[in-house]
Amino acid sequence: MNPPKTSRNLENFREEYLRYLSYVIIPVHFKNNHELEPLFDYSIEKTELFFKNTNEITPDDLDYCCLKNGS
Repeated sequence: MNPPKTSRNLENFREEYLRYLSYVIIPVHFKNNHELEPLFDYSIEKTELFFKNTNEITPDDLDYCCLKNGS
């Protein structure tokens, strides 16, 4: 994730994760009227998270598959 320098989204997420030590992934359905409908019944709570810079990820790292063109 490479947010714009003016965005605090990643920093806010990190602070809240450190506060609660978990986060929830919730799928969202995009309705015909362009309204977003969260599907809370399918949420997944996660309690483990690693913040890494791309230069810390090697080809032997599981996260390497998420990098575009291995960069």
